[in-house]
Amino acid sequence: MPYAWVKVDNYRCLNHLHIERLGRVNLLTGRNSVGKSCLLEAIELCGASGDGAALLKQMAERGLLREDSDTSTYGVETWPSPRIDVQGLFYGWPELVDGLQAEVATDKGGLAVCLRFPEGGASTAGDAAQPRRTGLPRIEIRRAGLEEVAKIEPWDDDPDWLIRRSERLRGYSPSQASSWRDRAVRWQVGATDINRLAAAWDSIAMLPPAQDALAALRLVHPDLEALHFPGASGHQTRSPLVKLSGLGRQVPLLALGDGVLRLLTIAIGLATTAGGILLLDEIDTGLHYSIQRELWRMVCATAARLGVQVFATTHSWDCVTAFQHAVRQEPSVEGYLHRLQAVPDRVVVTSFDNEQLAAATESDIEVRG
Repeated sequence: MPYAWVKVDNYRCLNHLHIERLGRVNLLTGRNSVGKSCLLEAIELCGASGDGAALLKQMAERGLLREDSDTSTYGVETWPSPRIDVQGLFYGWPELVDGLQAEVATDKGGLAVCLRFPEGGASTAGDAAQPRRTGLPRIEIRRAGLEEVAKIEPWDDDPDWLIRRSERLRGYSPSQASSWRDRAVRWQVGATDINRLAAAWDSIAMLPPAQDALAALRLVHPDLEALHFPGASGHQTRSPLVKLSGLGRQVPLLALGDGVLRLLTIAIGLATTAGGILLLDEIDTGLHYSIQRELWRMVCATAARLGVQVFATTHSWDCVTAFQHAVRQEPSVEGYLHRLQAVPDRVVVTSFDNEQLAAATESDIEVRG
């Protein structure tokens, strides 16, 4: 069953955010840096059921796991091995982080990300009211009710451990963790990991959902007949090849333009997330307005058929109007546009159901924030 609501407190750029009503398909709008992508990552983290690898992957992508060896001082707390920027996990980049907690919750449950310094890390040197702590803090992930489900504890005697871990996590795929599979899967539409896409295609290539993916590609290339990712998983980059009608050989899919790859990312994301949560950052990146209505019809129809709940972000008015028309034509799909707007210390969300959104777009009322 899809999430009915979501709430985020003190996680990265979101101090307080609450979306009271979610639909099967949800489009997030708002200005740059308001927290749209951060919200997707918060939902991903909640859907990961406390998998510590999900959090580390996000930190690696956001530059919070650093390869430099410079020392850093955060207020009165000095870390001689500052490989992990724990400040960036919390709203406002706080100087004092010991005991801080970030929370993400939905109607299906919630979790908290907590920080604890090593036992004995405190020192009475200097001001006793502001003790100096050394060493890297331990990150604890707890479910609602304070049940601990994961612990990330870098080792001070091996400061490169976390960097090696982060390098592996850059290619981490939800399909590699049974506890994460079919729960919350995030794709960056404008920056697709080709090998991850190939592995996802392998899982559906001989199944009916593969035809849905090919149908999506035909929105821009009607003559496309077949798709193939040569090579085996875990080897070199597996650049996709396609067969076009009238040609006696395969041609590189990437030669057809970036738009085809982005459509493929969306379609494979839907096909491989049955019963789960699909998170699509910048869904319309590089896609011409003329195909967006058909794209959203495909997204809505597939989400309803496979039981996928979709969250996508956009800045585009064309994307908003295409979304509105598609949801209107798919009455079985409950769609919402959620506009995020920053005010002091929190993000205010204004949600539009399909009727409200239709009235707004027909009257040219700005709903993008």
